Amino acid sequence: GTDAAKSSMPCLQTLLGLAEEHVQTGDSAHRKEVESTHGLCTWPWQLVHIYSTTLAEICLHGHHTDIQKTALVGRHQSAEQKDSGAGGLLSLLKYGALSISPGAWCTRYSAVHAAVKLCRGLQGDVAREGLRNALWRALREQLSTETDPRV
Repeated sequence: GTDAAKSSMPCLQTLLGLAEEHVQTGDSAHRKEVESTHGLCTWPWQLVHIYSTTLAEICLHGHHTDIQKTALVGRHQSAEQKDSGAGGLLSLLKYGALSISPGAWCTRYSAVHAAVKLCRGLQGDVAREGLRNALWRALREQLSTETDPRV
């Protein structure tokens, strides 16, 4: 699992694809219902925590810079998936920030935890200072916009 994603972009893409939320919409005479059929919102918080930690591990120990970057920022998404929430560790920092989904704060908390551990792991690594700086900026932005005190 994790070791394969550290060295294989197709494996990492598959891992990222597991978190994609496919949304179905249905129109009724009085309202529009949006229902996510699978993805992060359907996972138990423990699995989301493992996923966040796994992405951080891939960022830290990935065999290629492209793999590290993809684990951090996610993959390029098509226009219809733009708001789907799929992506790397950075997108998890903002996951569900505007929703009242009961598990959204757990996802952001797990992402912050993994990102802080990753920052510490990158400390002193001059070759990956840019990665650490991007991550630190994202953490500062997340802190300034977070409204849930549990995160």
